[in-house]
Amino acid sequence: MSSQEICRFEVSQHCTCDDAWIIIHNDVIDVTKFLDEHPGGAEIMLEYVGCDATDAFESVGHSTSARMLAEKYKIGTLPEHEVTKTARYITEAKPTRDCTLDMSTTRPVLLSFKPMQLQNTAKSKRAELFW
Repeated sequence: MSSQEICRFEVSQHCTCDDAWIIIHNDVIDVTKFLDEHPGGAEIMLEYVGCDATDAFESVGHSTSARMLAEKYKIGTLPEHEVTKTARYITEAKPTRDCTLDMSTTRPVLLSFKPMQLQNTAKSKRAELFW
């Protein structure tokens, strides 16, 4: 990780599959080595190389591990005068809810029914179809 300031113009010069930089939340990220590893394919990332990809990154709902990977490839940040208000807001925002699910209290839907209930339901539906 680097704290080097890199301007938007410099990022725009790195827009090929052999030299690919993007901006996410004001961080400049060199994704050249990651293009072929991206789960969504290199093509989607190549649409945003040389540009600010914050909106695209957030619209997909990337995982914590994806965010940590972005930190790994970070090579710098935008200078303060090039930071956008939207990006400032998003960067400072904190999650307001816990997105984890306690699987110990959930049951698959089919296990909630008794076998006879399923059989009776199937018989009544079958009868409706034939009449």
